[in-house]
Amino acid sequence: MAQIIKYTKKGESLYRFKLYLGIDPVTGKRVETSRRGFKRKKDAERVIRQLQLDFANGNYGKAKDTNIKTFDDLFNLWFKSYKNTVKPNTAETKKIRYERVVKPLIGNANIKKITPALAQQIVNKLAAKYKSYRQYLVVLNSPLNYAVKLSMLDVNAFKLVIFPKATDKK
Repeated sequence: MAQIIKYTKKGESLYRFKLYLGIDPVTGKRVETSRRGFKRKKDAERVIRQLQLDFANGNYGKAKDTNIKTFDDLFNLWFKSYKNTVKPNTAETKKIRYERVVKPLIGNANIKKITPALAQQIVNKLAAKYKSYRQYLVVLNSPLNYAVKLSMLDVNAFKLVIFPKATDKK
């Protein structure tokens, strides 16, 4: 059980705690964490319960790559692995599609902030402009699926969109 301690910082009463969660099944080491800066004791208790629940479900300490922030970073990480699994021409085609069409749409977006609503807007833009817009969706979907496999994301937002029927565009 965690002990919640009251302390004062710049004349303001705040709360902190140190919590033992258990033994990490992967490393076999003790897992401890601490948090501070809670204005109310109830807030600290809520965070303690959430941390314990996450640890019990195996979600605590997921693999997080701090260098991967934007979709562009994620695409480059995915592409390093992908290009070794296909012929060079196929890899080059995906790279060109990404650079010319997809990157201007979503390249600078934070991967944690890609919501189904944003994904739907992007799909609608691509469908309005290109008859074979699904070729570009592969370039969007694959890196996000890769991020889900690496536990960087919980869900791929593009799996939750409605795909428009192809139109007679370019």
